[in-house]
Amino acid sequence: MENNSQCYSGLQFCTFNCRSVKNCIPELQKLCDINDIVFLQEHWWLPDKLHLLNNIHLDFFSYGLSAVDISRYLLVGRPYVGTVILYRKNLADRLTVVHSSESRITRVLIDTVSGPILFINVYMPTNYGDDHSLEQLYMLTVYVNYKVLLLMLMLHMFSLQVILIVILILVSIMSCVTL
Repeated sequence: MENNSQCYSGLQFCTFNCRSVKNCIPELQKLCDINDIVFLQEHWWLPDKLHLLNNIHLDFFSYGLSAVDISRYLLVGRPYVGTVILYRKNLADRLTVVHSSESRITRVLIDTVSGPILFINVYMPTNYGDDHSLEQLYMLTVYVNYKVLLLMLMLHMFSLQVILIVILILVSIMSCVTL
């Protein structure tokens, strides 16, 4: 592979449960100043307002999902569930959004010098220690694993980076479970 001056030697990224983007814009701008990718959970925005997240920082684009259904007269859904990935504009030509119908999960695939890396932003349900919490956690885990495996098969990317990201997700999911 030829040397590309646009390639990073490393990506800086962080995750932040913002509990409403409107209440923490200065903090988000600071996170964008020092990171290449910022994973947000609980943005609390309606689907028709998500495009405004592109205005959080001059150097960033966004991709996000909301859990609120605005197709009806009455709003339906959980406004506090929703995930967003903010990423530097100079990554856009190497970044592919991996679409999802699950508002708790946003994913992007980034081509790097070492190969493609799949980044997954997951908002985990609260563990109240009851059967419903455990069921939600199980369903989300199955959804993530199924979609990642399908993507890997589809793109023929059984790379170490993708497998490591999947392992990291599984470790974080399992650390939330109390047995």
